[in-house]
Amino acid sequence: MKKILVLVLALAALLCIAAAASAVTIPENVKDLDIPEIPALPTMHCKNDGVTQTITFSESVDWMAVVFCDGHDWTWNDVTWASPEHTEATADMTAHKQSPGYGFWANSTYDDEGTCTWSGTGFYEMDYAYDVVLKDGTDVKYNQFGDLAELTLKNAGSEYFGNGPSIGTTILVKFEGNSVGRFVPYVDEIKEDYRNGSSIHARFAMNGMPTWVYQILPDGSRKTLYVREQPEEGNESNGEQGEEEPGRPSHQVAPWWVEWSTPDSEIEVPENGYIKYVQMTYVNHGEDVAVVTKAQFEAGVDGDGNSLPEYSWTWEESEEKVHLQKEVLDTPDGIPTSEYNPDDWPSWYGHYEVNHKEVWVYDD
Repeated sequence: MKKILVLVLALAALLCIAAAASAVTIPENVKDLDIPEIPALPTMHCKNDGVTQTITFSESVDWMAVVFCDGHDWTWNDVTWASPEHTEATADMTAHKQSPGYGFWANSTYDDEGTCTWSGTGFYEMDYAYDVVLKDGTDVKYNQFGDLAELTLKNAGSEYFGNGPSIGTTILVKFEGNSVGRFVPYVDEIKEDYRNGSSIHARFAMNGMPTWVYQILPDGSRKTLYVREQPEEGNESNGEQGEEEPGRPSHQVAPWWVEWSTPDSEIEVPENGYIKYVQMTYVNHGEDVAVVTKAQFEAGVDGDGNSLPEYSWTWEESEEKVHLQKEVLDTPDGIPTSEYNPDDWPSWYGHYEVNHKEVWVYDD
C-alpha cells in the first residue's frame, strides 16, 4: 500500500511539473511586457594619467568598484573616495597590468599533482569596467570610457511567462550606441525565480524579439522552452518594406550599415527593395606571431634587429617574454547570434556581436 502511495505521489508531482511547463507562455516581444521604467542615471567622466584613474559622477552614488583582469579572473577593486558625497573617486593603476575594462584570455594546464598553471593568449574588451550602486540600490555598470553599459532592474511578483508570480525578477538592460553615438537601452535578459526553486530565463534581441528561453527545474536540470528559428541565410523579413525572397537575385545599396536601433520607418528603402536584419556573432582567439623581450618590444625590433611583425594585441608574460598575437577568426562568416553558445568554445576564446541593418534591392 505504501509503495502504491509513493507511485501516486510521484505521478502527481510529474503531472504538476508538466502542467507548469505547459502553462509557460513566450512573449512575442519584450515591448509587450510591463518592464519597469529606467530611472535617471548619473553620468560618469573618466580621466587616466597612466598612474591614477579618476572617476567623476554627476551626482552622488552609494558604492563602486573598478573591474580589472590581471590574470584569468575579473576582480572588483575598491576605490578611494575623493569627496564625502561620493561624486569623485580614484583608483591606483600601478598594481595592474592593464586598464580597467580590458580582459585577459587564458587557458589552463594541470601537472601530475593537479596544480593549475594559467597561460595568456591575448586581451579583449570586457563588458564593463565600473560596477556602481546608486543611492536607491540600483546596480549600474559603465564601460572604460564612462558610457552606460548595463543596468539591473528588479521586479518581484511579475508574471512575464504566465508561470505564476515570481518571488524575484531580474531584468538585465544593456546599452548600445546608435547612429548618432548615443547609447540606447534594450532588454537583454529576464530571469524570474519561483517559490518551488525553479526559474525561467529569457534572452532577447535588440529589436525585442525573444531568441532563447529556458527553464531551470527544481532539481537543477535545464529545459529549453524556445529557440528562435533563423530565417534562411540568417536574415529576417520586413513585410512593410518588402520581404527577402531566398534565391531571388538582389544586391546591397547605400546606406551600407544602419545602426540596429534605427527605426525601420526612418530607413529609406528604394522601390523593389527590403531591409536585411543582421545579427551575427564572431568567435575569435589569438596566436603568437612573435615572442620578444620587453626591451625588444619597447624598441620595436627583435633580437636580430628586424622590425616586429604586424600583431593585433600583446600579452606580457615576463620581462623576457612578450607575446605578439594576431587575431584569428574562428567564424569568419559569423554565426547567427541566437545559435551562439559559449559552452561550444574554450572559455578563453573571445566573441563579439555584429547587429545592424542593411538595404537591399532586387535585380529584376
